[in-house]
Amino acid sequence: MVATPLLTPLVFLLMNAVYNAFIGHATGRDATTTLSAFTYAFGVPVAAVAMLAFGWPWIAWLTHRGRLDVAHVCAGASVIGAIALVVFARAMVHGDHFTNGVARFALVGLIVGALSGVLFCVIGGVPTRPAPPAVAETA
Repeated sequence: MVATPLLTPLVFLLMNAVYNAFIGHATGRDATTTLSAFTYAFGVPVAAVAMLAFGWPWIAWLTHRGRLDVAHVCAGASVIGAIALVVFARAMVHGDHFTNGVARFALVGLIVGALSGVLFCVIGGVPTRPAPPAVAETA
């Protein structure tokens, strides 16, 4: 679980590079360096706090209920990502810039949250379907 907040910004940067290459938008080295620094300076702490405050309790609850699977993990991670990015944006951006961009912040948070969920599932070996509940043997 510790690796997820560290890897999510890296995968986000790779996705951004692929997207820019796909649309034919070349970014200079300075822009890439600035985006990388910003993503790691703010992305890792936000992802770590979101994981500690909401992600671990979500995973623990899913495990306790016998519902730990990729779909549930990613659904929760998406919601957590959307909320975390909107809260972070509200703390950093003020006035009309925040109000006009709240849907965009939520959408980006939703996507990055889903990405974090997928990374967590891959790293943690989360099954695609929940494991059947254990049946206690009677002697």
